[in-house]
Order: sequence, then structure tokens, then C-alpha cells
Amino acid sequence: MKIKESNFVSNILNGLSIGIVITLIPSAILGSLMRIFGNDPAALAITQMTSVSQSLLAVVSAYAIAHFFKFSSIDSGSLMLAAFAGSGAYTFSKGTVILSGPGDIINIGLTIALSSLLIFLLKDRLGQLKVIFSPILVLSLGGGIGRLIFLSFIRSLLRSAA
Repeated sequence: MKIKESNFVSNILNGLSIGIVITLIPSAILGSLMRIFGNDPAALAITQMTSVSQSLLAVVSAYAIAHFFKFSSIDSGSLMLAAFAGSGAYTFSKGTVILSGPGDIINIGLTIALSSLLIFLLKDRLGQLKVIFSPILVLSLGGGIGRLIFLSFIRSLLRSAA
């Protein structure tokens, strides 16, 4: 599938927008409304659900972008894994994974763009082994570069701008 640069960028931005609306808006609206109910167990459960859903911004955005690019299920899943890996939405502490909000939106976009390009590059090169190697390559290369290089760079830029 050939795609123009303008369509590529539009798909990335549109997918990020959809991810923001789906994962962040419910938390903003319901989080404020649930404060009215104080410590009611149902209100606390809704607040917790919407809070956790924020951490899935990268995954939902990647899903929307994969849909726009008409990726296969394998490619879509690989893109979602890479996006979450590079998002910065989690940290590790003493062997425990800690969800820490939605992650960095700029980094999510860069990681998804790189991983999408990698998927396009690998499209017809893996043959029957695509099921095994596509997730490995997209997660480790796209997600790895997103997490290890982009995330550090973007965070240092944001710190210096503040």
C-alpha cells in the first residue's frame, strides 16, 4: 500500500486525536462528576476505571491509526505493543509495573510513526514468518527506539523548556 506523506501525517494525527477523545475525555468529565459522590464505592470504581483508561492512550491511538492504514491484525497488534512500550505510561519499581498516566503524547506520535514506517517496510518481506517476527521487530525496534531514545529526548526537551 503506497501512501502520500500528507496522508501519513494525517492518519497519525487523526489517530492520536481519536485516542485522546476516547481515553482522556471520559476521565476528565467523569472524574469531576464523581467527586460529588465522595467516597461512594461505585463512584470510586468509576474514577479508578477512567484513571486506568488514560494509560491506554497509546494503545487506542495505535488501534485507530492501524485502522486508517488498513493494517492486518498482526500489524495492528504489533503497532499497539510498540506504542505502549514507547509511551512512557508505565514505570518499573521493585519488580512492579506502575501505570503513570497517559504517557507523553509527542512521544506516542513519534513511536507510532516510526513503527508504522517499519510495518510498511516489512510488509511483504517476512512471508509466513510474519506472525512470529513482525511483533518482535516492531516492538523491539519501534517501541525500543521510542522508549530508549525518543522518550529521553522529549522529556529532556520538556524539562529545559519549563
